[in-house]
Amino acid sequence: MPHTCLSRVLSSLVGVRWGPRIVLIDGAKLASLMIANGVRVSIAATHVVKTVDFDYFVEDGA
Repeated sequence: MPHTCLSRVLSSLVGVRWGPRIVLIDGAKLASLMIANGVRVSIAATHVVKTVDFDYFVEDGA
């Protein structure tokens, strides 16, 4: 099968069977989705948020 015919056949198959499932996105969107879903990323830093445990300061019998 000549290359042009194969390309036409494959293009028609992609449009019919798999076309609706393929979504093209740019690099910034891809990076955002990768970070949000933890795909091929590693944790560079974490932040600890502390609060005061006020129950510690409550006196018994008060």
